[in-house]
Amino acid sequence: MIPSTAASSPHLYVEPLDLHWGSAASRVRRLLDALPLLDRKAAATAVAVWRPGSAEVRREMSAADVPEWLDTLPQEERVRARRMIAAWNAPRCFPGAERGAPALMGVVNVTHDSFYAGSRRPSMEAALAEAERAAAEGAAILDVGGQSTRPGASVVSLPYEMSAVLPVIEKTRGLGLPISVDTLRPAVAEAGLRRGAQIVNDVSGLLPHASAAGAALIVGDMRGNPKTMQQWPRSRFGVFDIYARLETAVANCLTAGIPPDRIAVDPGFGFGKSVCHNQALMRHLPLFLGLGVTVAIGVSRKGSLGYWSGTRQPSERLPASLAAALAAARGGASILRVHDVAETRQMLHVFGSLA
Repeated sequence: MIPSTAASSPHLYVEPLDLHWGSAASRVRRLLDALPLLDRKAAATAVAVWRPGSAEVRREMSAADVPEWLDTLPQEERVRARRMIAAWNAPRCFPGAERGAPALMGVVNVTHDSFYAGSRRPSMEAALAEAERAAAEGAAILDVGGQSTRPGASVVSLPYEMSAVLPVIEKTRGLGLPISVDTLRPAVAEAGLRRGAQIVNDVSGLLPHASAAGAALIVGDMRGNPKTMQQWPRSRFGVFDIYARLETAVANCLTAGIPPDRIAVDPGFGFGKSVCHNQALMRHLPLFLGLGVTVAIGVSRKGSLGYWSGTRQPSERLPASLAAALAAARGGASILRVHDVAETRQMLHVFGSLA
């Protein structure tokens, strides 16, 4: 018997545990009491309930105990918990990520100072070659950006960003893939959509422009801007603060008329977060399935991977990036933003064949 919760709290979060993929998910559902998730691509054998800030921070239970536990909750918590659990199976048809396997978003950096020197394509010719290579290697989305978001990066001028990004977007339309414009500026987002982009990769509140244009939107979590975000990364409740901010952002998107299948959330690995924050985010990525929209994430070659792997240079972090991409895929991410499309695709294919 699961004991009843004594007091109602607005900070209740429900997270699926023990996700299984492929044939393993089918076996788990046959042999154990499990919750089918993600359009039958995964199963969870347990659930964690979190109440950060209260005396009872965490509780785990088997999937079989969930219905009985829901009946013990006060009305407000029961509605919230049921909504999050129902969201785990919500249809996710974000452009480029309609298929079952995680979609790869190929990075096209039209920049001269991105943190990974191997990704810098400051000329239109180099950026177009990179887009063509990513498409040939199996990218499902191309993410074109002219502003580096590495920690400490200065914000480029508007004319520079426009001149760098817009011609690349226009030229890559012929590749037949959804194009994402990755920008801090509403003006660049608007212009990119007019030139042929279908997605806005939003890290600074571009919602009204995406809504007006009928675009799909990736809502990121970054506090401050690239120059300031790592000066004092802090959070009272860690991953739950990120969830709360994204929950509000999704609600604003829905209010603005953007349908759920055109919304994705990116919890912002590396953006205004410490190594410990990033570790917690990856461990609790399944929590974000409760938002009922596509989960996207970019971990490729980032600094926390260097800390964990002992590699100083981003050029040395391909193995670490593949491990982190697999962890993100197993945690429910449907879009992986990567520098190394062919290698990540091969890793996912092999894992899917052996799972």
